[in-house]
Amino acid sequence: MRDGDWGNLVFVHEALRADLMPLVYEASAAAADRLTDRALWFRQECEKWLAVIESLDSALKAAKDRPPDGGLA
Repeated sequence: MRDGDWGNLVFVHEALRADLMPLVYEASAAAADRLTDRALWFRQECEKWLAVIESLDSALKAAKDRPPDGGLA
């Protein structure tokens, strides 16, 4: 959690705790797995876009280094 984030708090009566806690743990684990999968997907997307940006940057730098007449003499 980060500063300013909101969370949820659930109070479970002790009489129901034994029955409900496995469900809570399972749901929490599933949510954590989904968040991890989404973070990994996002990292892959960022790496793809970074490759495109670096390629374009290299092309621009190469174009700047070329003589204005295209190197034709």
